[in-house]
Amino acid sequence: MNRFKDGWKMIWTNKTVRTLTFMDVCENIAGALWVGPVTLAFVTLVLKQGEEWWGFINAAYYIGAIIGGLLAAWLSRFIQKQLLLFMAAGSFIYAVLTILFSLNSMPWLALLLCILMGPAYQIRDVSQQTILQTETPVHDLSKVYSAQYVLSSISVSLSIFFVGLIADAFGTRFVYLLGGLFVLVCSGIAILSFMKQKKESG
Repeated sequence: MNRFKDGWKMIWTNKTVRTLTFMDVCENIAGALWVGPVTLAFVTLVLKQGEEWWGFINAAYYIGAIIGGLLAAWLSRFIQKQLLLFMAAGSFIYAVLTILFSLNSMPWLALLLCILMGPAYQIRDVSQQTILQTETPVHDLSKVYSAQYVLSSISVSLSIFFVGLIADAFGTRFVYLLGGLFVLVCSGIAILSFMKQKKESG
């Protein structure tokens, strides 16, 4: 229990870790957009395609994620030098692509957008995890990750519930639009926070 409390304490007292956790929770909330029923409804009602396109959408995203992983490895030297820049760029591009996805009605363009989301998310995630590991002492990492996991699980569970309600009330297109705007605002708040911290420390 003491170790568990230590993780929460570090998240609360360390400004960088707190901001990273805030971003992580926001992105996990937005990740609820991609649960099966919502994506399937978007495919059938907005893209006007059969159920097999649900599989195509998922496959396209994972193809993008693989490309993103390879790209992150190739750019690792540049990412290491500008972690904040790459994290900000990844979050911004991912948010914009999600908004474009919500406004689109063309199936093949939806696949392309999903492929492009993969690299943006991977580069953001690599940068974010690197900053977290740099800012957190090695012996405290497991405590921080445990506390983050609890927060993420709670936020994802609640967001899936609310995403379902919003989709029923306003439609799936609005869900993706709202999710993209949410990530955009959260990443903007986080970047401003990092800039403020950097200015104070400099």
